[in-house]
Amino acid sequence: MSNGKLCTTVYRKPTFSGIYMSFHSFVPVAYKRGLVRSLFNRALRICSAEFLDQELNTVRRLLKANAYPEHFIDRYKVTSISNVSVATAEKKAIFISLPFYGDKSSFSVRKSINDLLGTYAPATKPVVIFKTKRIPVASPKDRLLVAATSSVIYSFHCGCGSTYVGRTSRPLHVRSREHIPKWFCDGRSGISRSAITEHLLSCSSIPDDPMSKFQVVCQAYNNRILRILEALYIKRDCPDLCKQKDHVINLRLPW
Repeated sequence: MSNGKLCTTVYRKPTFSGIYMSFHSFVPVAYKRGLVRSLFNRALRICSAEFLDQELNTVRRLLKANAYPEHFIDRYKVTSISNVSVATAEKKAIFISLPFYGDKSSFSVRKSINDLLGTYAPATKPVVIFKTKRIPVASPKDRLLVAATSSVIYSFHCGCGSTYVGRTSRPLHVRSREHIPKWFCDGRSGISRSAITEHLLSCSSIPDDPMSKFQVVCQAYNNRILRILEALYIKRDCPDLCKQKDHVINLRLPW
């Protein structure tokens, strides 16, 4: 100030929006009481006498903007700061987290815990924290089609009983088109580059829709994991159309 006296008040950033916990929020009423008390307590501790009334009016206005009724504000506002301390043994705080089901049930639960610990463990100070659960929101995304799934282990089952197991990091419909090319679906001749195509050319029980015989076995988001899973499924199912079995190299030790 002009007379050289140092004064303090509460500072709010330019981005301060004035939004606090709404009075209609589904949270324990103790949280709402604590908000009112903490705002008034902060004003009393920080503000000088010249700015105290202005800050108290600001706090009241902000609470009203967040739907707090006047009788609630007047009931739980702090009007003075008490620095009187009583010499006693310090109690050990015990934190208990419980789900919040309403103010009535939380009040009875808190009272029961306080009475129980006050009788059998008077040296403890229970701090009950009630937590609310998030409302589940359905995902706006549609479920991905099986043919559009990528990074999968897939299998092919022919009508004659022959099977194939493979892996792909691309969408399954792209990889299945490589196994069963367009010239095969159109009834034309072409060069076979897949074990599945070679089998279908010589098979007597060709399915009506070979593309529907591809299925996703499992999914992974790591190429190394895909390689391991492919080897495990081939080891377990022993698919007769897989050519990987023909390239196994036995380990020869020098001794």
